[in-house]
Amino acid sequence: MISFSALEAAASYDNPLALLHACHGKILAQCVTLQKLSSHLNSNGCDLQAQQAAQKILHYFDTSGQFHHQDEEENLFPPCACVPALTSPVWMLYSTACYPSMP
Repeated sequence: MISFSALEAAASYDNPLALLHACHGKILAQCVTLQKLSSHLNSNGCDLQAQQAAQKILHYFDTSGQFHHQDEEENLFPPCACVPALTSPVWMLYSTACYPSMP
């Protein structure tokens, strides 16, 4: 079995799956920040710290997060769909609302 911590340590363009996995970690970190932002807004209102956090989250999903999604659609899922053991799970992803642009 592949160790995810080993994948993160090896994340590079020579190991594209490790890059995708590392990006998932960054996406989750942005989600955690978003949850913290909600609490912060309830306690402190829309102060400068909240505004800066929101801007960083938006910037991430407008840039890196968007490219990650596109990379999966164009470079990961099509080859996986050619592997018989992966065909069903890949097509399940294609049919979800998460990947509406897939055939």
